[in-house]
Amino acid sequence: MRSVSVQMLHTGGAHGGDKQWEKLAKLKGHLIKEYHFDGHKHTRTELVDSNHSELIELTPDEKEIMGIALQQAAHHMNKSLKDLSNAEKHLLERDWIMINRSNAKALYATGHFDDGTRLRIHGNTGWSVEIFVDHYLNIHDLPKITGKLSFSLKPLPVYFKSIDANAQFHGWYQLCLNGLNHLKWERVEQIPDPDGDWVGIGARS
Repeated sequence: MRSVSVQMLHTGGAHGGDKQWEKLAKLKGHLIKEYHFDGHKHTRTELVDSNHSELIELTPDEKEIMGIALQQAAHHMNKSLKDLSNAEKHLLERDWIMINRSNAKALYATGHFDDGTRLRIHGNTGWSVEIFVDHYLNIHDLPKITGKLSFSLKPLPVYFKSIDANAQFHGWYQLCLNGLNHLKWERVEQIPDPDGDWVGIGARS
């Protein structure tokens, strides 16, 4: 008997970008699962029932693996975990769990680029995008930098809705591996509809 494909958004449920992805999921008829942690100011959306809301409790093995993953993300971003507040670290832990437990095949994010460079996404959203990218490249055995020359871009299932501080739309972007397998954001006219398990994150603005 053929199994039925489940369409599900995995998100933190915060106001702003998360809620916008939830609206899209509802429009597409997808299930929605919110992740939160003890002490987190979390209000379950009317779109999510109690069976699709997960209070995060890390196992010892997950804590160890997550610690390595966050250090890897910090290294790739040339940033330090020491610069993050406890609240910001908790949110990254939530997003790491969300990405790893869901086995999501794509990530959709909303936010803005630091200094308009199109190289780095601002704030915790940027960290979470990096965590997903590292996870995706690891499980698909795709190194970021190999030195092997290629003249084609390899699109990744990582999509970004660029907005400014006033939440004005500035365009769609997709993350790609360029000729030397460096990551590069490419502007696109549109992005594909989410399919299967997917993660939706974003700035609160």
